Amino acid sequence: MRTILIAFILTMPILSFAQKRVILTWDFYKNDKPISAPQDARLSCGIEFQYRKKPAVGNLIGIDFKVKPHIDTLKSFFDFKLKYKDSVLLNHEQGHADNATVFALKLKKQFDQTKFLKTDYDFQIKKIFNAVSLEFDKQQKQYDIETDHGRNKTKQIEWDNYFKKELNIK
Repeated sequence: MRTILIAFILTMPILSFAQKRVILTWDFYKNDKPISAPQDARLSCGIEFQYRKKPAVGNLIGIDFKVKPHIDTLKSFFDFKLKYKDSVLLNHEQGHADNATVFALKLKKQFDQTKFLKTDYDFQIKKIFNAVSLEFDKQQKQYDIETDHGRNKTKQIEWDNYFKKELNIK
């Protein structure tokens, strides 16, 4: 019984993390590409968080955070004429979703490592979130530029491997 319990506890973080990763499929996209859009697909994603304060101890306040990637299906689109034909493009868009997951994990780690003062915890939270969000936006742009939106196969493979490593995907 003890062995089973230990194995379950050791695998819990992996199981809970795996649930946070969004796996894109063609059916995810509900909106067709607008005529004015220069790209064939766009995944609107970011990071969202919630928190719950715990009782203060001295000048410090404890905070529990829930952080996850966010996919906005209303702002995402795909050229429906390409549906089921372009797995390269879907893989590239998966990279954007994976990048959101990478940065959600970074944000959670930052929050968990910070000692929050009860007098200005709101400011500290906003400052951390804004810094991570800026880094996330910068990396999303870098990803598109380096991979040429998935057309540069060599760079796309490099980024795919980066995401697999960061997200511990086999």
